[in-house]
Amino acid sequence: MESVVRMMARNPKALGTKELRLRLEAIDAKVEQVLDSEREREDLVRKAGEITKEIVRALTSADLEGTWVQIKQRLDEIVPPTEGRIDK
Repeated sequence: MESVVRMMARNPKALGTKELRLRLEAIDAKVEQVLDSEREREDLVRKAGEITKEIVRALTSADLEGTWVQIKQRLDEIVPPTEGRIDK
């Protein structure tokens, strides 16, 4: 932006010049670069969310219910629920 202001201050007739057109194209390119980067980040965050939900679904599936019952029983043997366990 500053360079455009300087350019126009030096040459008020620079409106239709190739130099100004190149600067405007550079701004467009930068905007697209930032937008692409944002879209990539959004896509990654969405994918991470989906993967997290898939993991939670897998961990909480009916197929694992018996395993979780066994884990709880073992934990209860090792550390009684009243002693500050996070699952109480």
